[in-house]
Amino acid sequence: MALSSGNFDLDPDSQLMTGVTDFTYKEDLQLDCEKQIPLKHRLARDMRTQNGKKYYECEECKKKFSSKSHLAVHMRIHSGEKPYECDVCKKKFSTKSYLAVHMRIHSGEKPYECETCKKNFSRKSVLTEHMRTHTGEKPYGCETCKMEFSFKSNLAKHMRTHSGEKPYECETCKKNFSRKSVLTEHMRTHTGEKPYGCETCKMEFSFKSNLAKHMRTHSGEKPYECETCKKKFSRKSVLTGERTLVKNPMDVKHVKWNFLLSPIWLSI
Repeated sequence: MALSSGNFDLDPDSQLMTGVTDFTYKEDLQLDCEKQIPLKHRLARDMRTQNGKKYYECEECKKKFSSKSHLAVHMRIHSGEKPYECDVCKKKFSTKSYLAVHMRIHSGEKPYECETCKKNFSRKSVLTEHMRTHTGEKPYGCETCKMEFSFKSNLAKHMRTHSGEKPYECETCKKNFSRKSVLTEHMRTHTGEKPYGCETCKMEFSFKSNLAKHMRTHSGEKPYECETCKKKFSRKSVLTGERTLVKNPMDVKHVKWNFLLSPIWLSI
C-alpha cells in the first residue's frame, strides 16, 4: 500500500476485502492527514464514513458510485468499450470478471453445484434460478393478472400476452411473434426442417409436440377421455370433435370430416 499527496491505493486483495478502491482522503472523507492514525484503523474509519454515500457520478445517466474505478467500469456501458478479449473465440467483454465467466463455456468448468440434485452450473446466478425448481419459489409476479413466475425472463414473455407486443419477425413472410422460440418453430414451415425423428418408424416432424402425438400411435396411450361417453382418445383435437358430434349430432357443419364415417354418426 502506498500513501502520497493525500491519496492512498489498495492492493487487489485489500480491495476485495474492504470494497474500497481509490479515493481522496481530504476531499472525500475530510480526514486530517497530519494525524498519525495507523492505516488499519483508518480503513475501518473510512468504511464507516463512506457507508451509505456515493461520491462519483456518471455524467451520462447520473448514477453514483463509491469509487472512481467502479465509475470507470460503468462508463463502458455508455462508450461500448470492451477491453477484455477471449483468446478462443475472440468475443470481447467490458470487465475481466465477465470474461472469466465466459471462459467456462470453453473449459466446461461448472463450479456451482445444486445440493439437492447435484447438478452443476457455470454461474452462481443460474444455480440460484435452478434452486427454484426445487423450492417452488416464484418471486416475479404479473401486476395485471397476478400470475407468478420463477424466472424473470418468463415474466417478460408473459407480459407480452397483455401488451400484444410481438418483437420477433419472420424475414420470409413478415409475420410477427411474441417469443423467439415460436419464431424458430415457424421458420420450419419455410425451410421444411424436421429435427424431431421417431426412433420406432423413422418418421420426422418439424415440431416436438407433433412427435409426442405421433408416439402415442406406437404406445397406444389415450390420455383424453370424453366426459359423456367415456371413450378415450390419443389427441385432444379428436376428443373435441367427438364432443361436438355427441352434443350436436345433426349439426353437420360443426362435425369434422374424420367423424362423418364414425360408428356414432352412422348409427344416427
